[in-house]
Amino acid sequence: MLSTAKAELRKLLTVRSTYLIALIVLGFDFLISWWAKGYSVATNNPAALHSATTLSDAALTAVDALNLLYAIIAVLLVTHEYRYNTIMYTLTASKSRTRVFFAKLCVLSVLAIVFGAVVATLAPLLVRWGIAAHHLHLVPQSIVYSSIVWRLLFGSWGTVMLATIIAFIVRNQVGSFAVVFLLPSTVENLLRLWLRKKALYLPFSSINAVTGSTPDQSLSFTHAALVALAWIVGSAIVAWVLFLRRDAN
Repeated sequence: MLSTAKAELRKLLTVRSTYLIALIVLGFDFLISWWAKGYSVATNNPAALHSATTLSDAALTAVDALNLLYAIIAVLLVTHEYRYNTIMYTLTASKSRTRVFFAKLCVLSVLAIVFGAVVATLAPLLVRWGIAAHHLHLVPQSIVYSSIVWRLLFGSWGTVMLATIIAFIVRNQVGSFAVVFLLPSTVENLLRLWLRKKALYLPFSSINAVTGSTPDQSLSFTHAALVALAWIVGSAIVAWVLFLRRDAN
């Protein structure tokens, strides 16, 4: 299992798109946090200067806005092998398809946590820098780390896991990207018109409920995380079974 995980990590770190997407994520983090939440706050949202949760809200906003971007790396890691038919080399090099499947999930879990931690850590620093550029100051901040940290990391991990599972099920690169980007926006928004409050139980909506600034009245942070985890585990089992059975000799 360890050797398979190392091989997947090597694939991840030797693809140029990984570093390109990382730079794009950092660039958007700068725009969202330094510009929108920091530098322009004096003219666009001066009330934020007097809020004790400005920095924690900035971290949550950054992760919630950018987690789909670095989920692209997960989709590419899975679908590139099907696109260029290198998946057969991967399966031949390993004794078990299950090892390959869970090695990819483990490596991409680490990726999600690292990206989530970096984005969330940079966001408050960039906000302070942007506000300081106007020679302004925030009121003393109240950051409940016991709540914020796990929600940030779970939101990042959950989004990447759902994107990975979608890529395993769809396999086609274009189709995977279509599902990953349309499901949380168009599809779930349309279903929200029908399900209304129950729409919070949809996969990406439940993750968004975890990373929201305030808990929903009908779904607490912990409850939303359990719903999202149920979606992830359930869909992972489906993807795993399909991975074992498809193209098997």
